[in-house]
Amino acid sequence: MAALVDCLVAALESIAVELTSARHDSTPQRRAVISARRELQERASLKWADLDAIPDALRARRADDTTARPAAEMAFLALSTSDERWAATADRRPLNAETRVALRDLQARTTTAGTGTDVRARPTAPP
Repeated sequence: MAALVDCLVAALESIAVELTSARHDSTPQRRAVISARRELQERASLKWADLDAIPDALRARRADDTTARPAAEMAFLALSTSDERWAATADRRPLNAETRVALRDLQARTTTAGTGTDVRARPTAPP
């Protein structure tokens, strides 16, 4: 089985693939429209439901539930964090590049939680 974080990166990249640098400029306007309309907020929430498939995919790769569920939560946190960062910056990298950084950052922070060590992932050049 591939490393868990590699499986999560692949899953998140498949979700974030459409949010490219070409769509970056319209993100603030899109977010304003969504936040103004309840039905669009509900539709946006349903899109996050795609992440519900992650625990099942990990279980299919022989991860137990104790691993699959928190990994999926970490994936959701990484995607939502990277989406916020991506929208707030002038950097026009695709979202999936920011998502890789956020996931690796969360992995490092989780590993060293409570140690006082600064383990933030450093952005890497897109592949």
